Amino acid sequence: MQAELEDSRAEVLAARRVGDEQAEQAPSGEWRGRLRRLVTADPQWADELRRVVAQLRSALADAGPRQNTTITMQATAFGTSRVNQAGRDLHVTTGE
Repeated sequence: MQAELEDSRAEVLAARRVGDEQAEQAPSGEWRGRLRRLVTADPQWADELRRVVAQLRSALADAGPRQNTTITMQATAFGTSRVNQAGRDLHVTTGE
Protein backbone atom coordinates (compact mmCIF):
# COMPACT_ATOMS: atom_id res chain seq x y z
CA MET A 1 0.00 0.00 0.00
CA GLN A 2 2.86 2.38 0.75
CA ALA A 3 4.21 1.94 -2.78
CA GLU A 4 0.77 2.73 -4.19
CA LEU A 5 0.54 5.87 -2.04
CA GLU A 6 3.97 6.96 -3.24
CA ASP A 7 2.93 6.34 -6.87
CA SER A 8 -0.22 8.39 -6.33
CA ARG A 9 1.81 11.21 -4.80
CA ALA A 10 4.16 11.19 -7.79
CA GLU A 11 1.14 11.39 -10.14
CA VAL A 12 -0.29 14.33 -8.22
CA LEU A 13 3.03 16.21 -8.22
CA ALA A 14 3.56 15.59 -11.94
CA ALA A 15 0.04 16.81 -12.74
CA ARG A 16 0.53 19.86 -10.52
CA ARG A 17 3.77 20.76 -12.32
CA VAL A 18 1.99 20.94 -15.68
CA GLY A 19 -1.20 22.49 -14.29
CA ASP A 20 -3.47 19.52 -15.05
CA GLU A 21 -6.08 19.87 -12.28
CA GLN A 22 -8.16 16.91 -13.45
CA ALA A 23 -5.16 14.56 -13.35
CA GLU A 24 -4.16 16.06 -9.99
CA GLN A 25 -7.56 15.19 -8.47
CA ALA A 26 -7.88 11.67 -9.95
CA PRO A 27 -5.73 9.80 -7.38
CA SER A 28 -7.56 11.38 -4.44
CA GLY A 29 -10.88 10.22 -5.90
CA GLU A 30 -9.48 6.72 -6.26
CA TRP A 31 -8.26 6.69 -2.65
CA ARG A 32 -11.58 8.04 -1.37
CA GLY A 33 -13.28 5.09 -3.06
CA ARG A 34 -10.84 2.62 -1.53
CA LEU A 35 -11.33 4.05 1.95
CA ARG A 36 -15.10 4.09 1.55
CA ARG A 37 -15.05 0.39 0.61
CA LEU A 38 -12.80 -0.35 3.58
CA VAL A 39 -15.16 1.36 6.03
CA THR A 40 -18.19 -0.31 4.42
CA ALA A 41 -16.56 -3.73 4.82
CA ASP A 42 -15.46 -3.03 8.41
CA PRO A 43 -17.09 0.02 10.09
CA GLN A 44 -14.57 -0.11 12.98
CA TRP A 45 -12.02 1.46 10.60
CA ALA A 46 -14.06 4.71 10.52
CA ASP A 47 -12.80 5.84 13.95
CA GLU A 48 -9.21 5.06 13.03
CA LEU A 49 -9.53 6.98 9.76
CA ARG A 50 -11.01 9.98 11.59
CA ARG A 51 -8.03 9.94 13.98
CA VAL A 52 -5.54 9.81 11.08
CA VAL A 53 -7.31 12.62 9.21
CA ALA A 54 -7.32 14.78 12.35
CA GLN A 55 -3.57 14.22 12.76
CA LEU A 56 -2.93 15.07 9.11
CA ARG A 57 -5.01 18.24 9.29
CA SER A 58 -3.11 19.32 12.37
CA ALA A 59 0.24 18.62 10.70
CA LEU A 60 -0.78 20.55 7.59
CA ALA A 61 -1.98 23.50 9.63
CA ASP A 62 1.34 23.55 11.51
CA ALA A 63 3.30 23.36 8.25
CA GLY A 64 1.78 26.57 6.90
CA PRO A 65 1.44 27.28 3.18
CA ARG A 66 2.77 24.93 0.53
CA GLN A 67 6.45 25.53 -0.14
CA ASN A 68 6.11 25.31 -3.93
CA THR A 69 3.51 28.06 -4.18
CA THR A 70 4.34 30.79 -6.67
CA ILE A 71 2.82 34.20 -6.16
CA THR A 72 3.10 36.86 -8.84
CA MET A 73 2.00 40.40 -8.05
CA GLN A 74 2.20 43.62 -9.98
CA ALA A 75 1.26 47.15 -8.96
CA THR A 76 1.78 50.68 -10.14
CA ALA A 77 1.62 53.73 -7.91
CA PHE A 78 1.39 57.33 -9.12
CA GLY A 79 2.06 60.57 -7.31
CA THR A 80 1.88 60.12 -3.57
CA SER A 81 0.06 56.79 -3.78
CA ARG A 82 1.23 53.82 -1.77
CA VAL A 83 1.01 50.15 -2.71
CA ASN A 84 1.16 47.38 -0.12
CA GLN A 85 1.34 43.81 -1.37
CA ALA A 86 1.82 40.56 0.48
CA GLY A 87 1.70 36.89 -0.33
CA ARG A 88 0.32 36.19 3.11
CA ASP A 89 0.07 38.34 6.27
CA LEU A 90 0.54 42.08 5.98
CA HIS A 91 0.89 44.48 8.90
CA VAL A 92 1.06 48.14 8.00
CA THR A 93 1.87 50.88 10.48
CA THR A 94 1.98 54.56 9.62
CA GLY A 95 4.19 55.74 12.47
CA GLU A 96 1.57 58.26 13.59
